[in-house]
Amino acid sequence: MPNIIAHIIEGIDHTAGGPSRSVTDNLLEIGRLFPKSKIDLHTSKSPNPIVSDFGPPNMELTFYNQNIFGEFLNFSSAMRQDPPSLYHGHGIWQLPVHQMAQIAKKQGIPYIISPHGMLNPGALNQNYYKKRLALRLFQSRDLKEAVCLHATAELEANYIRDLGIKNPIAVIPNGIGLNSMPIKSGNPRTGSRNLLFLSRLHPYKGIENLIEAWSVLPNKLVANWTLKIIGNGEESYVQKLRKLVITRKMDNSIMVLEPLYGQDKIRAYHEADLFVLPTYSENFGMVIAESLACGTPVITTKGAPWKDLESHKCGWWTDIGVEPLVEALTLALTLSPENLQQMGLRGRELIEKKYSVTMVARHFQALYNWILNCTEKPDFVHI
Repeated sequence: MPNIIAHIIEGIDHTAGGPSRSVTDNLLEIGRLFPKSKIDLHTSKSPNPIVSDFGPPNMELTFYNQNIFGEFLNFSSAMRQDPPSLYHGHGIWQLPVHQMAQIAKKQGIPYIISPHGMLNPGALNQNYYKKRLALRLFQSRDLKEAVCLHATAELEANYIRDLGIKNPIAVIPNGIGLNSMPIKSGNPRTGSRNLLFLSRLHPYKGIENLIEAWSVLPNKLVANWTLKIIGNGEESYVQKLRKLVITRKMDNSIMVLEPLYGQDKIRAYHEADLFVLPTYSENFGMVIAESLACGTPVITTKGAPWKDLESHKCGWWTDIGVEPLVEALTLALTLSPENLQQMGLRGRELIEKKYSVTMVARHFQALYNWILNCTEKPDFVHI
């Protein structure tokens, strides 16, 4: 009888953020590579899910209505009728993953939790008191009783350890579906050039630092450049950013735009000469990997686990703050389109070698086999 892995995530809508994309991409590849495994994904109903039907016969996608607390209705009875071999919950704080942990413990079935950066210091400081209460009431217990936790980078694993959690931790990066993120083609752009920020519009993304840095760069340096800030966020914060752009008299070179999805998002990566994410804290930074996959070099901070940008010469990995960002932008904007294109090609090679969804899928399958079949512990599992 094949192993059944039940994955639980609160939502996979296009607006739900990075984990919704990485989880669905990873599961589709696991299902393709390992057809003898049964892969189920349980999630909430939403207006515009990334996928509505997996397709392969060894995969099943189930959508649930939620009660007023956010729990999946009828999920418990479904798991009693067809219990899996292993549960894998994605994200914390949301009640569906806590619901999963409770069911797993009652059934005596092991479970994994992927926090997806939600235990990083920056994330913990948002709604600080609510999260501390949740940790005390149920979240710490759910985490500590998991058979294994999953971190997307060593930095995230260290943050988990700092909380006193001693479970095994599997360090597996998010995977990029290279077929869905094609590299840009053609000759380097001439004339007007684009610097792209594409992510959630939130204070911890460092957008205000970016606007401040842009405002102090010499006019001669930015004359042919447009900074496009694209994403969704609280309306009050979006308006704050637009007001800051006007106050700094940058509205002729900075555009704050609505979020993009699907092919429109890929087109934005392709049209950009350079990508920037001046974040304060990032467990992985899916947009960084997407940009590199599309052949666009990246500037980001040491708040994101992307030292590879320097070692593979496909971007800049800076300290957090305005001055380091100014320094990196000054270096990047002076490069020729040909030099930036070569950096982008090296970025694509990095993603192919280290972050492809195929490599990540094989790692997850090795993790599941270790837990369920007592195979040799993978090197990426830290005990």
